Amino acid sequence: SFFDPAPLGAASIGQVHAARWQGREIVLKVQFPGISQTVDSDIQGLGVLLRGLLALTGRKIPVEPLLEELGNVFRQETDYLLEADFLEEYRRGLEPYPGYRVPEVIRELSTSRVLAMSRERGLKPLDWVRLRNPSQELRNQVGARLLDLYELEFFRLGLVQTDPNFANFLIDDSEDRENPTI
Repeated sequence: SFFDPAPLGAASIGQVHAARWQGREIVLKVQFPGISQTVDSDIQGLGVLLRGLLALTGRKIPVEPLLEELGNVFRQETDYLLEADFLEEYRRGLEPYPGYRVPEVIRELSTSRVLAMSRERGLKPLDWVRLRNPSQELRNQVGARLLDLYELEFFRLGLVQTDPNFANFLIDDSEDRENPTI
């Protein structure tokens, strides 16, 4: 077993680390300490700010439903076991559509604060363009596949999992340079 303490990447609530487990390359998405405990106090602070702004403007807008929904969404974001459930559902949903690869959840290592997944290889889109210098036709093909992914999520799967940040995508052309996997 191996764990690389230097993160591969970071986001607002955690970092992703490379690791090896049972001879397999994996990644561990590790939540920063105390993140889930701050949600309620952050929502309370936002409520104070919103109520103060509304009082200054004289507007009467009920903020409680908004704050409740934001709290629910933020609590879901900090529950990596829930994220694992969604990721598995998403993976199953995309199986019939070629050209996409979704990491496999490793349940034995995942907790509410650590999400263990298979490590997928590839290049970030801008690196792929810079290093591979693909034809315009191939760039268009990959771009269309990315747009198709959103259509699949919204209209077929009913499960939006993709963060539109290009840094969250990898393009793998190691097996077929003319038909890369996203």
